[in-house]
Amino acid sequence: MRTSILVAEGDPDFSEVIIETFSSNEYYVRAVSNIEDAITEIEKEAPDVVLISDDLSKGRTEQLSRKLHEKRGTAEAPALILLTGESKLHQILAFNTWVDASLRRPVDPVVLESTVESMIQRRKKPSHANPLTKLPDAAALSKEIDRRALTGENSSMRAFRFDDSQASAYRRKYGELKYLTMVKLAAHVVANCALTHGGKEAFVAHRGTAEEPEFIVLIDSKRVDEFERAACEEFATNSELLYDKKDRMEGCLIELDAAGKKNEVPLISLVAEPAGEEKVAHPRS
Repeated sequence: MRTSILVAEGDPDFSEVIIETFSSNEYYVRAVSNIEDAITEIEKEAPDVVLISDDLSKGRTEQLSRKLHEKRGTAEAPALILLTGESKLHQILAFNTWVDASLRRPVDPVVLESTVESMIQRRKKPSHANPLTKLPDAAALSKEIDRRALTGENSSMRAFRFDDSQASAYRRKYGELKYLTMVKLAAHVVANCALTHGGKEAFVAHRGTAEEPEFIVLIDSKRVDEFERAACEEFATNSELLYDKKDRMEGCLIELDAAGKKNEVPLISLVAEPAGEEKVAHPRS
């Protein structure tokens, strides 16, 4: 069966580019130019994938998500947000858990098709998910490692986490809720970069707690460096917006210790390092 894609995009020229990208017999594409028509199309026939422009989605994604749940039950369609240059990713993620991936315009058609295919493949692999980030949990990670060991797939295993002192300082100043938004942002960035740089075989899981998260990635060894660099840079760009203007200008948080001495704590960054065995690979028996 062909993959059904619903495109909600206000720019007719860009919409045409998307339609052309998925013009093969593998896809069936419907395109609309506003949220109302998108909801109508979902009511007619729930798509396998939703591609939506963020400037159309503001304030209405919850309604779209609810319609998808009504039509597909618990099997929500994966959703990709197409971002404009002015879009603030952290604001989108703060209020929406339905977004699987995001791409900022201009979008390379090859990357777009690869990302959509990766989203579809990931949804075909049922697993327990972390309730905050919606990523597969530690149990699912163990199963995936065992599966790759049996099939002989060569993968590098990387971990992403926050620096403890930076994370603690952020929580003290901004509170738990905003810190959890920071965690969601990190999860999205790591998963999104794994999709765009690692392809459909990349696997991302959330290990650890919400307060001390660790994101584990299984990815082709040849793509590790490019992926790590992209994830850390994208997180640094977006995470600054979760600080107030004064802290952004200072480039750090300034705290006072017990003696009243100023202590400068850098803004939160992602720390990337090998996780366990650097490679997950076993020969086929």
